[in-house]
Amino acid sequence: MDEGEAFPKPLKGVERMANKERKEMWKMITDKDVREAIFSQSVQKAPDPDRLGFKGIRLLWEWNSKRIINIVKASFTLGIHPGGGKEGKGVAIPKSNKPNYRVAKAYRVIPLLNCLGKVVEKVAVNAVAEECERRRLLHDRQFGCRKRRSAIDVIGRLMERVEEAWGRGNTVAVWLMDIQGAFPHVAKGNLI
Repeated sequence: MDEGEAFPKPLKGVERMANKERKEMWKMITDKDVREAIFSQSVQKAPDPDRLGFKGIRLLWEWNSKRIINIVKASFTLGIHPGGGKEGKGVAIPKSNKPNYRVAKAYRVIPLLNCLGKVVEKVAVNAVAEECERRRLLHDRQFGCRKRRSAIDVIGRLMERVEEAWGRGNTVAVWLMDIQGAFPHVAKGNLI
């Protein structure tokens, strides 16, 4: 891959293979994955209109963890969110020190979403991230949102490259960008 490329070229047959493997995804979900998704969430998060927050889900876990695990696995098998997981309410909270509170951007909207749906989403995010790492589908210089990589790693890599260039007597320039619109342009097959 050329150093200037942001994303690798789509692999041949990836989408066909991904559709076949999607049907088996629920088999990869472990009890530990579901437990981690539940207990990594704050009990202070406000629940959606079903009023089942993380405190209640944790109590259900202690009572019958298999039931929650089966709900999460069924969500993957059927491709749906449990109990209206995509529905929610938004609460508008005013931002401080805004000159005009008659405009929408003077408020922050806090979404109140189904907490069990958040568990399913967290399990899915972790599964996709692990699969991307396992198959080495992410660019080696992608550091954001990856486990065991941090901003310190980025700075270390940058410093190493700068010192190598200086050692060869070169001048170094750095161009940093935050590419907000990159996600919609990712190769679908590689993402899957």
